[in-house]
Amino acid sequence: MSAILDALKRQEEERRRGQAATESAAERLLAQQPRAEKSGLGTGLAVALGALMIGGLTFALLTAKDSAAPQSAPAVVAPDEAARASAAPPTPVPEPEPKPEPLAAIVDGWRVSAHIYGELKDDRALWINGQAYGEGDEIDGLTLEAITAEGYGVRRGQERLTRRVTPP
Repeated sequence: MSAILDALKRQEEERRRGQAATESAAERLLAQQPRAEKSGLGTGLAVALGALMIGGLTFALLTAKDSAAPQSAPAVVAPDEAARASAAPPTPVPEPEPKPEPLAAIVDGWRVSAHIYGELKDDRALWINGQAYGEGDEIDGLTLEAITAEGYGVRRGQERLTRRVTPP
């Protein structure tokens, strides 16, 4: 739940910084425009801010449902008495390295609940299995390389995979 609050706080801070920059740019434009056009720009800004607030609330409600799943406690295992009694440690037998799971198989197992794209890198987020991730974060051994307007891209070493996100 704290990840959600942190994400919302960060989004609000970014929105305020963007709003300040937009307002100063808007003030410059308003100073150059005739009086009749000033009200249209103000209305447009109000509509855009309202849409951002509604989107943020919708996002918060959707992610709050996903994070309500209970978590199980880790199991406690007693040490093996036979292992403590032996004097010489067993010789490890090298096993061949298993082939890594294909990227598509890993990504197909994810449940993407939210996809947020903004022009600034800090405005982009991808919620996978109830957890928020940003560009550069690691998920199941893969690096979230990019969040685009259409979807996202992941990388493992030299392998890359892109996925489109379709609205529900």
